[in-house]
Amino acid sequence: MEESRLIKYEIDENGYIVRGYNPDDANIPEGVVDAWEGSGFFKPRYNREKGQWVEGATQEEIDEILKGTNPIDEPISEVDQMKEQILNLQRMCNVLMANQP
Repeated sequence: MEESRLIKYEIDENGYIVRGYNPDDANIPEGVVDAWEGSGFFKPRYNREKGQWVEGATQEEIDEILKGTNPIDEPISEVDQMKEQILNLQRMCNVLMANQP
């Protein structure tokens, strides 16, 4: 059985994802937007004025997420590795929660 991708998102007043919808869903409310194309965002946000998805994370937030991912950097402590894993899990949970009916 082929699995449908969620390609429609309900967004809040700030442009952040509230809920995802299957394109085959008959009960998609007005105002939902298509998913972004291309590379992913750390914190996707829909800019209604521009009619496009933009990065919602600040550069500081992005730097914190990426901290220690460069193999040339100093070795990452176990605590920092766990922090990074938690951030990754939080991002995955956010995406999964946005895709719940």
